[in-house]
Amino acid sequence: MNIPTIKLNQPVFIKLILIIILIVSLVFLFIFTSRKTSLKQAETQDSRSTYTVRNCYEGAKNKACTIDRFTLSYTSYALRVSTPFISPAPPRASYPSGTLIRKLGSADIYVLENQLLRWIPDIDTFRKQGYSFDQVVTLSSSQFSSYSTGTQLPSANVMRIVKTSTDPGIWEIMKNKKRKWIPNARMFKELGYGFSMVQVISDQELKSYKRIALVRVADNSKIYYITNRGQKHHIPSLAVFKSYSNSFKDVFIISQSELNQYRDSVLINVPGSSKVYFLQNGTKRLLSAVVLIGGSNDVADIVKVNETEMNFYPEGDPLN
Repeated sequence: MNIPTIKLNQPVFIKLILIIILIVSLVFLFIFTSRKTSLKQAETQDSRSTYTVRNCYEGAKNKACTIDRFTLSYTSYALRVSTPFISPAPPRASYPSGTLIRKLGSADIYVLENQLLRWIPDIDTFRKQGYSFDQVVTLSSSQFSSYSTGTQLPSANVMRIVKTSTDPGIWEIMKNKKRKWIPNARMFKELGYGFSMVQVISDQELKSYKRIALVRVADNSKIYYITNRGQKHHIPSLAVFKSYSNSFKDVFIISQSELNQYRDSVLINVPGSSKVYFLQNGTKRLLSAVVLIGGSNDVADIVKVNETEMNFYPEGDPLN
């Protein structure tokens, strides 16, 4: 019996072999590229893959973990991937009580007591405590923020804490014969005072001390006028400041915490004028009588300003 044989043309056979080799090579190349791409994405691309790796790192305990169908080594890979996502708290140096501290870029100096920062309000207090500027340690903002703030040191400039029998307001009497109002009970406590320290004096004696009305914070050039109603009114420019015949020597330095206790003034008026304006983002807006009287505004809070200051503010749309 004759078995038929198939004779392959030699060039055709070689071409077939080459096609098979090419197909196999392309399959292996695709598999290799896919594995490499998935591995790279798991390492650097999206947060979901990284989160999976990180969880594997935190809980694997030297076991293998699987991401995108590929098994990875915990010790060599997961640690490397998860580390950039750990945000350690800023290092906090341990300083003993009595250390003088300031924040980088700030002029305020604090003394550390029982891990609380207490603000030193003035140079006289600083000197009275026997401090020296070469003792001050400067901290970065993050290091400084790791400490909590306590009450400020009582000022060495304060002679007495007083009030009158006719008014509940409490005042600090300074060595320079000026008086500074303490805006509320919270600030009274923050200043380190107790009610046993308060002396009752006559209205006449209280008025004999000039009221401190110009204040600013040590790290800020903004100067505020403190009204009799307990409002802070920002003096918007040097020209306006000088138009009131003010002097920089009359500007008293207070803490940011104390400044925050005062309400912002929003109503202004020139004496002799019936026009009352509402200050909003540096713009004055004329108030109608209906809005002024019928709204939540208190006419007693109107701050009297001169023409120079009134003209400083651009005029916006009226409030009717």
